[in-house]
Amino acid sequence: MEIGGSGGTTRDSGTRESSTRDAAAERAAAERAAAERAAAAEAARLSVESRQALTSINGQSAFEVTRATSAAQLTGVAPARALDVWDVTAALDEQTARLEAATAAVSRLEEQLAVELTTLAPALPQEELQRYADTFRAAHPEYQRARDAARELVELHERLAPDMAAAVEAAAPSGRNIADTRLEGSLDAAAAALERQISADPRGDPELAEALERAGNSLGTLSNAAATGGGAAQAYASTGRRLAELAGKASSAFGAVGGVFDAMNYGSRIANGTARTEHVIGAGVAVAEVGVGVATIAGVTVGAPVAVALAAVGVGASAVSSYRDAQERAASIQARLESLGYDRELAAGLAGSSPLATGNLRDAGFTTDDLQALARSHPGLLGSSVTTTSALTALRRLELEPARAMGLFSFMHQRGVDAPQLLADAELLHDPEDARGMLAAIRAVDYRGAQIADYLAIDPRSP
Repeated sequence: MEIGGSGGTTRDSGTRESSTRDAAAERAAAERAAAERAAAAEAARLSVESRQALTSINGQSAFEVTRATSAAQLTGVAPARALDVWDVTAALDEQTARLEAATAAVSRLEEQLAVELTTLAPALPQEELQRYADTFRAAHPEYQRARDAARELVELHERLAPDMAAAVEAAAPSGRNIADTRLEGSLDAAAAALERQISADPRGDPELAEALERAGNSLGTLSNAAATGGGAAQAYASTGRRLAELAGKASSAFGAVGGVFDAMNYGSRIANGTARTEHVIGAGVAVAEVGVGVATIAGVTVGAPVAVALAAVGVGASAVSSYRDAQERAASIQARLESLGYDRELAAGLAGSSPLATGNLRDAGFTTDDLQALARSHPGLLGSSVTTTSALTALRRLELEPARAMGLFSFMHQRGVDAPQLLADAELLHDPEDARGMLAAIRAVDYRGAQIADYLAIDPRSP
């Protein structure tokens, strides 16, 4: 009995102890689970808050805050919290977006410049067109903003190099691949944005080239020292090489290397005669495609697709045609020409000209001086390709060379007669067959047409 009673007591005691231990284990497990959930929630909260804080701390952006934190780390001042992958990529992505927006603004300006240069190309010599382009670019701060944004993005690469490695190393093993992929994507997007800006910059930036070389070296060193290997190390290495390659292009206009475009991307030289040239039939405007999104217009290189220049002379782009017809475009050209020293009358005539009309006149043998004289005295002739075509046909029927035609125009202008319009109307209304028929048609349109016969010493009434 005692033995039995003692055994029962022992078993009861063991059961209670076991139950106690099980309960304690369950409580401990529950506490651990709760602690893990709390830690995860806190980590998530901190991650969200850190990203939110990075987007607006005392009015600063993610780029500005992260740059300041990195600067503190580089100078030995401990930051409040180590940057994680999300912090690093948020800063890179924000500055990349800034650069993309700045580059897009430059591209729009270059397209506008292409249209304006195409308008003026037949009537101005190349050196004047280049001066016009230089003045246009100097008047728009967007070009410098794009260069500044590119430098800031490259500077951010260099400053964040230590943070990139630490952030990836600190990532949980289960999240390492995600961290690698996120960082790789941000680095790739940033490098692509830099390449687009360099290819769109009409001046080149030696300071950017130096910064790219430094940043490329920093990422290359980081790749060699990376403990994780894998995606992050590969991203450091590939981005480092890409930045180093861009450093060789950034000093020259439109990313050219020593004045020659990279063969893989461009395949031709700038305005040296080896590029494929597109001639618009009857327009007299030579447009050379020297690269992807790069063209020359009468020898002036612009960061615009060749199609924009072609469309500007009426070859199928309604958007450009709409822009050309806008009063803002003519006003812009006139104001810029006046700033370059052109008188108001000439500037207005050139600004309102049609490149198809002036190009046809240029093809017919009229010089730039002739065209500028016509811009003053007969702006209507330069503003309408229909009038120009008909007037040129009439001149051919009269067998008048450009020099004699200019004399005729001047003679009639002094007598208050718009000779080019009179010739065009006579050609359109009567479609004469020869010189005498042409003169008869001129007289039929306007009695003052007889003065043309007097000038040419031809009697329109002769059989």
